[in-house]
Amino acid sequence: MVLFLASCMKDEFPKPTVDLELQAKEVHLNIASAELASATVNVKYGNTGYTVESSDSTVATVSNAGVVITITAVNEGTATVTVKDAHGKTATIDVTVAISVPTTPTFTWNGQAVKFDEAGGYGITILSDRVAFTDLLNEQRQYILSWSGGFTEGVKTNGMLVIVSAGAEPEVKELTTFRILKSESNSHYIVFSDGTSGGQLYFNRE
Repeated sequence: MVLFLASCMKDEFPKPTVDLELQAKEVHLNIASAELASATVNVKYGNTGYTVESSDSTVATVSNAGVVITITAVNEGTATVTVKDAHGKTATIDVTVAISVPTTPTFTWNGQAVKFDEAGGYGITILSDRVAFTDLLNEQRQYILSWSGGFTEGVKTNGMLVIVSAGAEPEVKELTTFRILKSESNSHYIVFSDGTSGGQLYFNRE
């Protein structure tokens, strides 16, 4: 008697390849303050096996741990960070590095800019101990920056950044550093950090 043995194997379907997409396409850094000299950008979609490269390491260096990409400022200028995944898909981040106090309205958190005081941008509300940025039409998001101590120059306490997005729980960032570096006439320059990410705000009161 001849016995034939047959085995059944489960069909394995390869995972589809997706385009590489990042959470941010541009980053603004400022080495005037340690809080502002680095930022992280996460991979939103991709195919694993990520590698990163800076077009000019004298301006900004880059490293990654899996999906988390860390960009660090070195000197003033511009550079492009290129991210590649295991399937050869690529995405880029435009990096701008400054070394001075801004002279135009600026609000960044973790290197990512929020445009305000311009057509189609966020509206700004200024109170004695907080500043809020609101966009209900496009991004449906609000940033609320608060602290104790008013707008005089120096270190402030009780700093907090709350990010409210439509359909999501508010993100609350307790700030470990909060300094008003410039307070002249109606212009103010503020830097802040939660110990991991940094932000800056420059605005003029009319």
